[in-house]
Amino acid sequence: MELLHHYITHTSLYPLVTHVFMKDIVMSIGLREPYVMHALLALSAHHLSVTRPDRHDFYHNLAIQLQTRALSLFNSIDVASLGDSVQGRVPMFIFSCVLGFHALCDALAHRDPDFGSAIARFLAYVRLHRGIHTVMDGYWDDLRNTELRVIFDEMVPSLFHLDAEGRECDDIRDRIKSSSLTDEEIEAAQKAIDLAQWVFDAKPNPESRAYVLCSWVAMLPRPFVRILVEGRPEALAVLAYYFLAMHYCRDVWMIRGAGQHLLALLVDHFRGGEWYAWVEIPYRMLQESLAVTVASSDQPVTDFDSLSSHPRPANHSEQTC
Repeated sequence: MELLHHYITHTSLYPLVTHVFMKDIVMSIGLREPYVMHALLALSAHHLSVTRPDRHDFYHNLAIQLQTRALSLFNSIDVASLGDSVQGRVPMFIFSCVLGFHALCDALAHRDPDFGSAIARFLAYVRLHRGIHTVMDGYWDDLRNTELRVIFDEMVPSLFHLDAEGRECDDIRDRIKSSSLTDEEIEAAQKAIDLAQWVFDAKPNPESRAYVLCSWVAMLPRPFVRILVEGRPEALAVLAYYFLAMHYCRDVWMIRGAGQHLLALLVDHFRGGEWYAWVEIPYRMLQESLAVTVASSDQPVTDFDSLSSHPRPANHSEQTC
């Protein structure tokens, strides 16, 4: 009961349920479907492991047990038996969202000392999140006719713009456009950049920006995921902007310093090579953000690495959740 009560009373725990109607829907589905309830309780336990550091190990282990049980129950479902039933996929959609968010929380909770370990962990999250989502292939439009219509008709339009408006990603757009990627890969990379730009553009509050940030992986085009998993430097450079956007959401409980850490590792990975220029701008923007943070806390500003000579993108202002 403790975990269920914690989930119900802490609206900041999971961005998807900040909408009152969605909170009721998610809870109703959880009460009907054990695998969804186990996923919700696992996320609640993970949150408690962060907010109650004195009992971190207890709640962390409990979260793992509940998440493992949730996956076991989900994997026992005969998807073929659902046929073309859209309603039968509604709980699966909620489960994929909750599990994906929890997997992201797990990935961001670690501070791997090297880029290889960090990117391997992040890509494991990508595979898990997108793998669960495959049960929805071919049914996305039909979900608008279910109780989930509030997501597609209200939440998504209010958070995602048709066009990315900001200028933070201008440099990477130009570089991708003139890269040696195939036309299909360039189009997919530009879409991934749009998704990252939407995080920069989102209204500066925890709910909207965190929801957009956590939806990024689920919305990535398949060709981009492929080159990202392959470790193509162009895709990794796009990832640098996602990590910067993550840094701007550092007030969200599960992010904190993860964006800064991951971006710094990625920059060090490219440092001294031909691809370093591709990540200079997001790295400089990170450094400027950190300088502002230190200055506002009345602490002495430490010496940062030399910053890029690239001009700063126009109309950029420091944003956090």
